[in-house]
Amino acid sequence: MKMARISIFLLTIALVAVMVGCVGSNGNNGDGPYTLIVDFSAGGTVAVDDVPIPGKAIPTYDAGTVVSLNASPSAGYRFVEWTGNVSTIADINAASTTTTMNDDYSIMANFLKQYSLTISSTPGGSVTTPGEGTHTYDEGEVVNLVAEDEASHYFVSWTGDVGTIADVEDATTTITMDSHYSITANFVEGDVALDFTLPTMTGANITLSELEGTPVVLNFWSISCPWCRTQLPYLESIAQQSEGQLEVIAISIRDSASEIRTFFGEDEPTMIIALGKNSETFADYCQKYGNSRGAIPFTLFVDGEGMVKYVKFGAFSSEAQLWDTLESVFGIQ
Repeated sequence: MKMARISIFLLTIALVAVMVGCVGSNGNNGDGPYTLIVDFSAGGTVAVDDVPIPGKAIPTYDAGTVVSLNASPSAGYRFVEWTGNVSTIADINAASTTTTMNDDYSIMANFLKQYSLTISSTPGGSVTTPGEGTHTYDEGEVVNLVAEDEASHYFVSWTGDVGTIADVEDATTTITMDSHYSITANFVEGDVALDFTLPTMTGANITLSELEGTPVVLNFWSISCPWCRTQLPYLESIAQQSEGQLEVIAISIRDSASEIRTFFGEDEPTMIIALGKNSETFADYCQKYGNSRGAIPFTLFVDGEGMVKYVKFGAFSSEAQLWDTLESVFGIQ
């Protein structure tokens, strides 16, 4: 008798479990009706079963009903994906798709703003990445930019809508797409570097033209310039490691010989430290090579034939960046 009562009890539990399993999350018996909450972000609209919805829609369906979904982006936007209860959506990345009603669902169509980037260049080079013309990118996307010069020319700067360009004076940089932008890569034709003769901190003189046949990194700087002081070790490093492949001339534009000697102390640098305080050399180079503000550090790469091949306004961000530029311009590693 006791065993019979236990059997009846277990059978009752099994029946209850089956009945519970047949009830949907909305409390019905698994046949529906089920609700489908459909919403969409800014930048588009949605049609459910080919009927456009003006805002959040909450239609009901029987279990197993296949509902068509169509997301239409507005001008300047693109559809991204469906989010929410998407387990029965056929393709969450497709603007036109379906969902099968097996429960109550809430889904969202997501759209993303897009902006155009128009790129051009002056004669003497081109933008190879992403290429010239008009391109479309998502809002906030970071786009790589690469400008390459032609023979006898060198890159100077990016101009135009440059507010989000990481470094306007670097031929290889990035731009963050927060609006519609139009930018230009500017190149100038290389010409013979202005010759000069200046005293050095050792008491000798240095004449640029006497270094013909050897590439030269020519840098204008001052002790009072913190960015210049940060960059000096990079210049000294390439002077030490280039093994005679180039010369580095660092021309101080404001400091006296005694101030220079005090600054370096007993550590005489490998690079040539020239004294340009009482010279017009810096002003002449600024005028000829577009440094209208007289900003320092100001660096030029002069090839073995005395031609200016590269101009840098401001400091190199790292020694690695300086080496990369040397390799690009002179092929020196």
